[in-house]
Amino acid sequence: MSTNQTIPNNLPVSKRLITSHNDAGQAMFQTVDQRHLWPVLGGVARYNTVYSTGKTPIDLENDEDICVNEANQDLPLPIRGGSVCRIIDMGPGDRGPMHCTESVDYGIVIFGEAELILDSGETQLMRPGDVVVQRATKHSWYNRSKENWVRVAFVLLGALPVRIQGQILGKEWPGLS
Repeated sequence: MSTNQTIPNNLPVSKRLITSHNDAGQAMFQTVDQRHLWPVLGGVARYNTVYSTGKTPIDLENDEDICVNEANQDLPLPIRGGSVCRIIDMGPGDRGPMHCTESVDYGIVIFGEAELILDSGETQLMRPGDVVVQRATKHSWYNRSKENWVRVAFVLLGALPVRIQGQILGKEWPGLS
């Protein structure tokens, strides 16, 4: 069920700041912008990719990381050995699909409340400031509110596939080829 078509997203637009160095070696703001939120998962959520990297350690010479980031803005998952920082907004009553990624995800609730649902049936209600370390487990997100949007910031770090009793679990994301 979704009511987000009738209740507009009133959460503030996120500002993105990317720092770098000038020719004297001093810190400077290289990029200051606001990122548009794009519909994802059939309109259940809106997201923007704040930044992504392709490997660690990250090569900052000649803005190589900036080039990798710009080339990977549309990737939903991190490149193995890389990372993705993403903001996701979910409307009132919205529920994402059960999914699993080959990544360790740090999820921090910024606004609203989000219910984290595991495939075992366990659930936890997360409030602003709560953090989940999602270790490549099958899960879903649900905004139980009938009135308020929820915003969660995620940092996804590419991981090796999980093996349980000799079986590789792999990634599952409906709509992801």
